[in-house]
Amino acid sequence: MSNKESEKSQLQEELEFYKQACHRWEEKHKRRIHQILTLFSTTALIQSSSNTAEQLQHIANGIVKSKMFRRAIISRFGKRYRRIGVAYAGLTQEEIARHKKQKPIPPSVWKEIFSEKYRVGNSYFIPHTSPVSQKIEGIKGHSHPLPQGDWHPDDMLFIPLSNSHGKIIGVISVDEPFDGKIPTSHSLNLLELFAREAANSIEREELRCEIERQKRYLEGLIESSGDIIVATNAKGKIAIFNRGAEEILGYTKDEIVGKDVTVLYESTEEARKVMRMMRQKGGSIRNYETVAVGKGGLKVPILLSASILYDDIKTEIGTVGVSKDLREKKKMERRAAIRELAIGTSHHIKNQLEGIAVNQELLQQFVEKLDIGKRRSLIFILNRIRRAINEINRYTEWLANLPEEIDIEEYTGGLHMVEIPNWFSAEELIPLTPSAPRKKRTKAKLLVVDDEESIREGIAEFLSMRGYSVKMASDGEEAKKLLQSEPFDLVITDIKMPKMNGYELFKFVKENYPDTTVMMMSAYGYDPDHVVKKSIREGLKKEQVIFKKKPFNTDELASQIENILTNKG
Repeated sequence: MSNKESEKSQLQEELEFYKQACHRWEEKHKRRIHQILTLFSTTALIQSSSNTAEQLQHIANGIVKSKMFRRAIISRFGKRYRRIGVAYAGLTQEEIARHKKQKPIPPSVWKEIFSEKYRVGNSYFIPHTSPVSQKIEGIKGHSHPLPQGDWHPDDMLFIPLSNSHGKIIGVISVDEPFDGKIPTSHSLNLLELFAREAANSIEREELRCEIERQKRYLEGLIESSGDIIVATNAKGKIAIFNRGAEEILGYTKDEIVGKDVTVLYESTEEARKVMRMMRQKGGSIRNYETVAVGKGGLKVPILLSASILYDDIKTEIGTVGVSKDLREKKKMERRAAIRELAIGTSHHIKNQLEGIAVNQELLQQFVEKLDIGKRRSLIFILNRIRRAINEINRYTEWLANLPEEIDIEEYTGGLHMVEIPNWFSAEELIPLTPSAPRKKRTKAKLLVVDDEESIREGIAEFLSMRGYSVKMASDGEEAKKLLQSEPFDLVITDIKMPKMNGYELFKFVKENYPDTTVMMMSAYGYDPDHVVKKSIREGLKKEQVIFKKKPFNTDELASQIENILTNKG
């Protein structure tokens, strides 16, 4: 062959080589364009669907349609790589059924799969010769031969699907590459774009589910609250009205939602005032006391905490308020005030009753000295006084120990009055026959100390008629002066007095006049300020105490004094 012929042959070979190279480049270029167009069309299909399972199926189909791999499986993961949804493309029904029956890959094996030694780009290539390959139960490839290359039928490729926080939420597994070659980081670029679309679809679904869970949770909280919860939109229209609001204010959601929130206030001005306060205080107020207006004009005192709702650019988009019903609290406060007033009033009435009772006893003793004819009319009057005293005492006892539930009735003119029970007096009447003559004892010197004049003077007069030498003091300070000027056998003192109470007087007498006995008495049915308790700890005997639970019988007082003085010797 001549040189010219040889050169011509070489040029023809080179030309053929370039033609084939151009053809391969053109085929590769067409395939790449086809793959990109398939990715775009798949993305469009994803955007047109709101169902995550459908979206994943579109992606699996797109991978096969793009002619990168003949088979693709997209698995969605729950906790610990648990498979909760799968999309298949390129597999027969028998292969799909077989895959579904396979045991899931354990978390420990997934950790081996996603190790750096198998990493190619953002994917993981598991050769059939690797130890981890033996732990994975795969699907046997099709019978048709693969193009000549270095991919083995038992090789596997996994592309993890990660969310925005880097957590693996699924995986794409593919096999049987169309070109029969082991993938490189460059060749996997397009496949990983499909994987990103799959990861976005799954994450969107998870976010949607989480939003739904949070929504249901918040709705449950709002509905289960016994307080009033009301939210409005940017125009001040009611958007949320919970069950607590329905029960307290009487409206149903259907009746109130969409109406202006001002209908729940006593006035438009009050509603505006609340809004002004929120804006002045950084968007919220706490524990503001006002009145809510319910259905039919029902007025409910409330404690309101409210906030303005803003969007990302600080534009007001509504308000939300939580209000506590104060009716029960107000009722309890009224009861507490009534109870305090009643106890104080009861004590002062009791003091006056003691004076009346003592003087009634004195009058009775004078009457008993009259003949039977004159005594009859006076005893009738005295019995009426005794009954009145006992009835008033019952009222004071009731006032001092008010029941938890107090009935309040409305009288003429809207006046409200506490309903007080009626009692029938069954007290023993004063007998018409003369009482047994009272035995007078040797004169003993007594000091009566009480800040109530009628009680003090009545007891002193009664004891004087019993033969005692009696002096009086209006308080502890006056009693001290008398004790310093003359001796006394017995000091009878009230427990609660101004300047110096019974305990302080008892301590003074005990420290300075040990031969003088102290007797304490009180119109209370209990021990105010623990005076008696403290005095007993320091030597006062229980028999030296008399609680006047009702206007006490002076004979009972005289008997107690007699016993104290007799035991004293």
